[in-house]
Amino acid sequence: MATTKITSPDLFDLGSLNTALKLPSGTTAERPTSPSTGEWRYNTTTNLIEFYDGAAWRDLQSEAIPPIPDENFSIVNWTGNGSSQSITGVGFQPDLVWVKERTATSGNELYDSTRGATKYIQTDSSGAESTSAQGLQSIDSDGFSVGNDGAVNESDNMFIAWCWKANGGTTVSNGEGSITSTVQANSAAGFSIVQYGGTGAAATIGHGLSSAPELIFTKQTTGSTDWVAGFQDWTKYLEPNGTPGFRTASSVWNDTAPTNTVFSVAASGGSNTNGGTNIAYCFHSVTGYQKFGEYTGNGSFQGPSVNTGFEPAYIMIKRVDDVGNWQTFDFTRDPQNPATKLMQWNTNDEVQNLLTGDYGILNRLSNGFQITTGTSYTGDTNFNVNGANYFYWAIAKNASTYTPTTTGAYKGITYTGNGYGDSVLDTINTSGLSWIKSMSNSYANSIFDLTTGPQFRQDSASTSTNFFQSGGGYLQNWGNAAFNLVAGASNAENVNANGITYMSWNWQAADRPAINTDGSLTSFVNANQAAGFSFVRFKGNETAGDTLGHGLGGTPEFAIYKQLDGTREWTCPLFFDASGTYTVLNDNSAKTTDTARWSAVSSTTVTMNASPFTNGTGSPYLAYFFRSITGYSQIGSYSGSGSDGNAVSTGFEPAFLMVKRIDSTGGWLVFDNTRNTSNPRNNRLEWNANQAEQTGSASKFVDFNSSDFEANGSDSELNASGGTYLYMVFAQSPKTETYSSAGNMSFLCVAGGGSGGQNYGGGGGAGGLKTSVRRNPTNAPASDIIALSAGTYTITVGGGAASVNTLNTAGLKGSDSSIAGPSLTTITTTGGGGGGGGSNKLGPSGGSGGGGAYGKQANNPGIDGQGHTGGIQPNGGSPYTNGGGGGAGSPGHNGTSTNGGSGGSGMTIGITGSDVTYGGGGGAGYAVDLSKIGGYGGPGGGGDGGRTGANDNGTAGTANTGGGGGGTGGQNSGSAVSGAGGSGVVILRLLTSEYSGATTGSPTVTTSGSETILTYTGSGTYVHS
Repeated sequence: MATTKITSPDLFDLGSLNTALKLPSGTTAERPTSPSTGEWRYNTTTNLIEFYDGAAWRDLQSEAIPPIPDENFSIVNWTGNGSSQSITGVGFQPDLVWVKERTATSGNELYDSTRGATKYIQTDSSGAESTSAQGLQSIDSDGFSVGNDGAVNESDNMFIAWCWKANGGTTVSNGEGSITSTVQANSAAGFSIVQYGGTGAAATIGHGLSSAPELIFTKQTTGSTDWVAGFQDWTKYLEPNGTPGFRTASSVWNDTAPTNTVFSVAASGGSNTNGGTNIAYCFHSVTGYQKFGEYTGNGSFQGPSVNTGFEPAYIMIKRVDDVGNWQTFDFTRDPQNPATKLMQWNTNDEVQNLLTGDYGILNRLSNGFQITTGTSYTGDTNFNVNGANYFYWAIAKNASTYTPTTTGAYKGITYTGNGYGDSVLDTINTSGLSWIKSMSNSYANSIFDLTTGPQFRQDSASTSTNFFQSGGGYLQNWGNAAFNLVAGASNAENVNANGITYMSWNWQAADRPAINTDGSLTSFVNANQAAGFSFVRFKGNETAGDTLGHGLGGTPEFAIYKQLDGTREWTCPLFFDASGTYTVLNDNSAKTTDTARWSAVSSTTVTMNASPFTNGTGSPYLAYFFRSITGYSQIGSYSGSGSDGNAVSTGFEPAFLMVKRIDSTGGWLVFDNTRNTSNPRNNRLEWNANQAEQTGSASKFVDFNSSDFEANGSDSELNASGGTYLYMVFAQSPKTETYSSAGNMSFLCVAGGGSGGQNYGGGGGAGGLKTSVRRNPTNAPASDIIALSAGTYTITVGGGAASVNTLNTAGLKGSDSSIAGPSLTTITTTGGGGGGGGSNKLGPSGGSGGGGAYGKQANNPGIDGQGHTGGIQPNGGSPYTNGGGGGAGSPGHNGTSTNGGSGGSGMTIGITGSDVTYGGGGGAGYAVDLSKIGGYGGPGGGGDGGRTGANDNGTAGTANTGGGGGGTGGQNSGSAVSGAGGSGVVILRLLTSEYSGATTGSPTVTTSGSETILTYTGSGTYVHS
């Protein structure tokens, strides 16, 4: 049979068809006699699709394909309105809805489709099932509806629901046990809901799953009895409504572990009271989706790590050998590391924020999590007592499709500080490493990395310990092509002093660190293998022969090590040199040798020995590893010539160059194309000294050429004759965006921004943003390009939310934008959330969340793939500086002791032919103390918060950007007016040769090269032919 090789994916693009692709079919006996690896067919004997793996035929049903997380488990947040509302966005019809009020004390209420939508039980109570006509009123196809019950919809309070899918409300009778049960199961996701009648005698009950449950928690719904839960040791039980650890009682599980078909019960009030009706929720691990297990605490902020094999969306932790609460974390409320916001199964407390000068509670990793309890919570019984045993339950989020590349993996920028919260836009890195140095003053070299955490600053010119920046002078978070700065009473000068110019060198790695077990020491690695660098955190062991996994995927040539809890020097191994060779980052000394610091290196590990500089017992360390990548980076050494034009071939034009003399003394000199845009590059900063930038040097300068750099002059630190110099050089890739191709149409869809709150007003959230334009290298969520079909595309442009001027009123939500058309799933972006107003008045949630209100240590989350969370008012009281609205590019800033939070940054997109920033969050108003300052609006049209007088108004978001409006200042009589949200925009871009010219709504029509751009600032249509 002839074979046709398709060399271009475009030749086989069936995306515009609404039919099906028919595979070759036949019986088992009719399989090809000499199959090739990768062949697919439909087997009519087994009625299964099968493929040949090079050795055998395998069918898809037999493969362990994990379920898609957000089709089986989902988290939604909303703000109560005190009447009734439909909660949507779950993504499926939920069967178990677990509701908790976030901003007030209210019970954990569990509703399920087996018992009926209006019936609930509470994990923090032993009470019997209750019915509320104003609680959950119905379970719907994409969520549920709530009435005016305060536990699910109290006005201005925030709520969360964790939702599980079972079988769409369809139950079956299960007779596999001695008690017939009513079951609805989702076997693929390891979850079932089981209802059964108690007999008061030993019995078995069918659970409907394909594997034995690992967690069962059950409650008698017809009586006041404690909950009981089983995990691992089925001679014991736990109480979800209490704090005790494992209790021993054969009267619960009959001392019998569950099987693949049934679980066992004995005569227990919690699991099998005679005549009682019980509900049981059963779960088991599913590879790639859900995992149960235990860890042992070590009492350290470098706590134990758990490899789940996926990035968690939800984590529950319970101490089992002693008392401890049932602690839950999820990452819609807490998207940034370290996780600090927890809720509890066994209490009705509101959300707790536990970052008080330490390391938070845990870090979410791309393949698990690590406990990070620090100075305030070391030894906390709930998480990390040394030697204590803890049970965990983790559920996955959808796997990231982002893989870092060389494109834009390095970017240098300059910015000017403003003395308080600020969003620095266009860093082109979403995560990794930001190395910041003031240019005009002798402030510290400040290093922040995702692996250690954005609130921890290292100083390359100092031997000091790791700095936790609780008072300011740190990065609040990284966003899409931006980072947020925080400046407070202390350390502000290091990153954000008013009027000071800063240089920031930025490297982009993965979204999250990963647990790495390549070496004998467990490491936490944030790597960009394509670009040849990784950022590593680990705990030392001080044993000869210890190995550390670096995650580079190739052998490193250079590294930078620092002990984080001691005042030891920075060690920089020269892996391209002899074993043990290193130099010191914080001074100008020559290289030396110490094989205790390192002795061998490979493509996976570095061998370290008993040296406290790189591997001290129990100490935390960071290490940055680098290796050369052809066409992008190069690490090595060169010999000085003592004269101009000493060329070092790189194969690319440099954007960044670091030089250090290693055979004698010499500083760590840094040159770049950001501060010097053309030759000669004679402005330098030094990593080992906190002096101001040295400019216009006639003796220390380099030239950047198309395929090399040239060291000039004869200065000892740069080009002395016969001197040996370490160098590290990076290219800077141009930003690239993917637009239209034949038969396709690019788009940008931005909803209207939310308005700011009134009186200590939080900033309004930016309108939700979706786009098919992928600006490398950011990992901003990008939607699929539109496959053109003949017909009408209907454009809806959402308006910005109106301003508010009633005292203590929360801002309003912006209106949605959308694109609907033939053979197209409607693209919708959600209006921005409103900012909080006055005390405890939280605005509605939206595409990006509005900033918090004072008295509420909570914020509105954004919608994943559209925006980010709003900032919070961190202390719940004076000085009442509230949070900025979330932006499309990064979260809103938290309020601080000196200023209202600034809005999160937007995203810069060039779909119109020039760069425009959309979706900035609104700034929060200042506090009652007039010395406090309102927050700036985020780049991308965010409006400023009220800034100068007691009745100062917020500023409106910019029209057609979706920017959030600014909140008003504090302590006013109601005359101050918050900033309205900016209206949204929809932009389409397609090949001019395919553009029909038929539109309504008067879009602005422009061209860029061979493409036509339609910009809709109001609703309209485009008719394609």
